[in-house]
Amino acid sequence: MGAARRARFGWLGAALLAVAAAACAGASRAPEAGGEAAEAAGADDPARPEADDVPEAGTPGVDADAGARPAGPWEVPIGPVDRAFFAGPWLGETTPTSVTVSWQTDLPGDAVVEVGSDATYGRRAEGSADATLHEVRVTGLAPEALYHYRACTGATCTGDLTFATAPLPGRPFRFAVYGDSQTGADVHARLSARLVEDRPALVLHTGDVVGYGADRASYITEFFEPVRPRNHYVPTFPVPGNHDWKERIDLLQNFRDHFALPVDPGVPLPEASYAFSYGDAFFLALDNTLDGGDFFFPLGGAKTPPLWDWLQAQVASEAARGARWRFAFFHYPPQSACQETWMQMQATRDVVLPLLQQHGFHAVFTGHTHEYEHQLYDRVHVFVTGGGGGGLDTDESCTNALPELVMRRSEHHHLVVELGDGQATVRAVSVDGEEFDRVTLDREPDARSN
Repeated sequence: MGAARRARFGWLGAALLAVAAAACAGASRAPEAGGEAAEAAGADDPARPEADDVPEAGTPGVDADAGARPAGPWEVPIGPVDRAFFAGPWLGETTPTSVTVSWQTDLPGDAVVEVGSDATYGRRAEGSADATLHEVRVTGLAPEALYHYRACTGATCTGDLTFATAPLPGRPFRFAVYGDSQTGADVHARLSARLVEDRPALVLHTGDVVGYGADRASYITEFFEPVRPRNHYVPTFPVPGNHDWKERIDLLQNFRDHFALPVDPGVPLPEASYAFSYGDAFFLALDNTLDGGDFFFPLGGAKTPPLWDWLQAQVASEAARGARWRFAFFHYPPQSACQETWMQMQATRDVVLPLLQQHGFHAVFTGHTHEYEHQLYDRVHVFVTGGGGGGLDTDESCTNALPELVMRRSEHHHLVVELGDGQATVRAVSVDGEEFDRVTLDREPDARSN
C-alpha cells in the first residue's frame, strides 16, 4: 500500500469524485427495484420471505424429514473437527431451503453430499466429477431446520457433521463480523475459536481474506485451515479486499472459486458483490475496491456504471424494504483514524453512505485498517473491524481527531451482532475474550445509539 499505489488514483480520483458528487447532487430518490432487480436480492429468495411465503416441510419439493427447530434464538451447534479431506468441508451460501457445501481433495474425484435428519441421512446431492475443489448445492430443504450431513469423494467420507438452513423472519439470531485475516493464520485460528463461543448463525468477512490473492494455496493455509473447526457448521460470507484482488488479471478467480456466494446477474463480476436475506435481516455485500474496474458511484453522462445501478436497485428492493434490519459490508471504510483517505474511501463516504442512510440501513461493517473503530454518521453506524489476524496499526500511527469517531482500539478482535425485535447489540470482543465495546442499535430509522 505504498505511495506509488496511492498516486495511481490521485488526479483521476479527484476528477471522478467531482463528477460523482455533481451527479448525486442532482439525483432524486433511487428508483424502486421491482421485477428483475428485486429478484436479484438473493439467489433463491428474490424478496424477503415472510413466514407464509416460505414452504414448510411437507410441501412438494421440500424435505419432509427435517431436523429439529429449537426455540429461542437461532443457534447452530458446533461439533468435532473433521480431517478426512485436505481442506473442508466448509459451508457457503445458505438459504431457508438450500445450502452449498465445498471441500478440497488431494486428487481428482467425484463429489457427493448425503443429508438427513439424523446420521442415517437418506438423500444425496452430487457435484462435478474429476475435480479437486468440490462444490455441491443441496436444495429442497425445509427452512429453519437442523440437518446432518457428510461429504464424500470416492470411498473417503467425512464423519457426521451438521448444518442449519436459514431461519424465517421473526426468529432472533446473532452473527459475527471481522476482516483482514491476511497472513496471520495463528491469530486467525485463535480468533475463530473465540468467535465460535458466541454461537453465530453466520459470519461476515470484510475482505483481505488472504495476504496475496494470486497465491491459490494461501486460501487453504491462511483461511480455510485456521477456521476448519467452524466452517463445517457455520457459513461464511466474505467480500473481497485489495489483498484478495492481487490476482486482478484473473478477475478474482481464486476468491470466487473457493467461496460459494449468491450469484446476481446484475453484478458485473459475480460473487464480488451480492445481497441476501437471512431471517429478519437484509445484507448487502459491495466490492468497493475499484481493483476490478467496476465503479460503484456515478460518473456523469447518460450511461451509469452497472455496479452503481445494481447498488441503487438493491437498497430500494422489496427485500431490503421489508427487512427489519439492514446491513452493508465492504472492505474500504468511509475514512479511518489510521489511514489517509483514498479515492475508494471518499466515494464511500460521499456517495454510498448517504444512499444507505436514505434507505434506512442500520450499520455498515468494513475493514482495511487493522484495528477497531466505531464511527457515527448521523443515523448510520460504521464499524471498522480489521483485526482478524493481520499486523495491527499502532496507536502511534493513528489519530483520534475524526469528528465521526466514537471509539477506536488497536486490537485483534471480532464483532458479535445480536438481533432483537426493536434493538440490536454490537459487541467488540478481543482475541483474548475481553469485551471492549458495546453499541446498541435501534430499529427505528431515526433512532440514535447510546
